[in-house]
Order: sequence, then C-alpha cells, then structure tokens
Amino acid sequence: MPNDTATALVICPFFRRFVRSGREIICEGMAEGVESGTVFPTHNALEVWTGRLCNTFQYDRCPVAKAVEKLN
Repeated sequence: MPNDTATALVICPFFRRFVRSGREIICEGMAEGVESGTVFPTHNALEVWTGRLCNTFQYDRCPVAKAVEKLN
C-alpha cells in the first residue's frame, strides 16, 4: 500500500506517481514502457484534477486515460 495519502487515494489504473514539485502527475503513456506527464499551473489545480478524475471511478473522463484505454 502506498505510504502517502495522496497516492493512496488514486483509483485510476493508469496512474504511476506524483512528482515532487507537487504540480505534476505521471501516468501510463501511449506506448509500452512510456510514461506521460501532465504539469499543472499550481498544486491546487493538480488537487482539483485528481479529486475529480484520478480519485474516483470516473477516471474514464480523463483525456489521458481515454487515449491509453484505446491503445489497450
């Protein structure tokens, strides 16, 4: 189990990790062995995004998750 609360809340199967800056999330990429990063303008913007998508079963509304799902 993840040892930080933010990571523990993530449900999305495409999530990989948060970046230390607190403004970037890394997810599964568009090819095997590739990762995709999304940088937000603020940590709060990242929290809003993850709260709406990554931490719910509605992650299928995420453009990254949609694109990766099509590849699988």
